[in-house]
Amino acid sequence: MCNACAYEHGFQQRCQRIAQRDQQIGESAMARLMATGRFRSDEVRCEVRNAEVVLRGRVATWYHKQVAQHAVLEIANVVSLRNLLEVGPPSSSN
Repeated sequence: MCNACAYEHGFQQRCQRIAQRDQQIGESAMARLMATGRFRSDEVRCEVRNAEVVLRGRVATWYHKQVAQHAVLEIANVVSLRNLLEVGPPSSSN
């Protein structure tokens, strides 16, 4: 039984409420990250599944990695956070 809505769901089917909550968390996370003024939307990605957030991408410094982590952890309903941001200069694709 789904804890979010008290209905039975098939094994592969996600509850619509959970999917909407995950989408809201993802949008809030990206908004908070952009509001810091330290990130561009093309360098940081936020993936959300069952209120578990994964940060991916590349940031310039360890400080930026921590800023991103703290910004996302302050969002309501986030169950856990995996900060997989890499630190270093942007990779050159020339």
